[in-house]
Amino acid sequence: MNDGPLRALLLGTALVLAAAAVYAGANSASAVPLATTAALCVAAFAALSIAGATRFVRQPFTLPVADPLVALRSAFREGALGRQRIIVALAELERQAHGRAAITADNAAQFRAEEQPPAAFRRWVGERLDELEAST
Repeated sequence: MNDGPLRALLLGTALVLAAAAVYAGANSASAVPLATTAALCVAAFAALSIAGATRFVRQPFTLPVADPLVALRSAFREGALGRQRIIVALAELERQAHGRAAITADNAAQFRAEEQPPAAFRRWVGERLDELEAST
C-alpha cells in the first residue's frame, strides 16, 4: 500500500491544526481540541511511518525437541542444582515401573543432594538405576 499521500495529508493537517491552536491563543475552548487533534494526526503520521519500515512476520511456534535422557545428562552438568532434577527423574522412573515412589524421606541424598560430594551422588544414582533395572 502506498501510504505516502496519506502521510502527507496527516502531516499537513497536523501543521494547519497546530497553527490554528496557536492562533486561538488563550481561548482554551477552541485551542485544546485543535491541539489534541493535531497531536492525533502527528501520532497517526508516526505510526504509518514506522509501519512502513517494520516487517511484521509471524514465525510459527514450534516446541523444542528434547529427549528426557538429554535433559538428564544436562542435569549432571548443572552441578548441585541439577541434582534435584535427577532425583525427580529417578522418582518418576520408579513410579512408572512400580506404581509408587521407592525414594523415601529417610534417604539423605534426596533431601540434601546439594551437600553430597559428586562421586557419592553419582554412586547413589548408579545404585538406584541398578535396583530399578533389576526390578523390571
